[in-house]
Amino acid sequence: MSTRPVTKPKLTRSIDGILSPDTSEVNKRGQHKVLVRMGTQCRRLGRLLRVRPSKRTLVIFIAGVVVIAAAPFVSGLLVHKTPKHTPITNPFTVRVMASVKFSLYYPTYLPTGFHINPESVTEPQGGVVVFDALGPNNQKIFMSEEAQPATFSVAGYDLKFQDLQQYTAHGDQFMATGKLRGVTVGSWSDNNTWILMNSVTGTNVSPSQFMKILKSLRLSY
Repeated sequence: MSTRPVTKPKLTRSIDGILSPDTSEVNKRGQHKVLVRMGTQCRRLGRLLRVRPSKRTLVIFIAGVVVIAAAPFVSGLLVHKTPKHTPITNPFTVRVMASVKFSLYYPTYLPTGFHINPESVTEPQGGVVVFDALGPNNQKIFMSEEAQPATFSVAGYDLKFQDLQQYTAHGDQFMATGKLRGVTVGSWSDNNTWILMNSVTGTNVSPSQFMKILKSLRLSY
């Protein structure tokens, strides 16, 4: 009785690294087994490729997308944010303050877009110091300061205002705002100083805003 030697199939390595027998040296039955084995490996690889991401991964991914999408909007807000008001400082020079015998005051509040024009501060002329505040589109507010008149009724002058608003502070500071000849006007007085304000035609500032300016007046030192 003769026996045939058993020949082990040679293994070759394919491009994907999976060991497979040389089909030229195997019979159909062996080839079928190898194909089944390769099919099993392919199904495992497919399941790995179809793995669904975890909830945590999804949350991190969605959060990243939201941050990226919102970045231009946030940067736009930072670039276009409303600028803060520049603090108003004393516009009067030492020379101007020393040349008058009454107290000088300056506003610490002005409507949005307005600023004191330092070049407008004049040397006292006839005992009066004049300056102005400039606003957008050539809007302007004039202010004048002088000693409290001895023979003139400031209160009587204030009563001529239309839409009159009045306010008293510290018992001796009297403020009034309103309209006169079509423009906004304001008056501030104490026992020492009289301040007058008026807007020019086309300046959009209300009597209420003028009152806020008068209430913000600060003594110059």
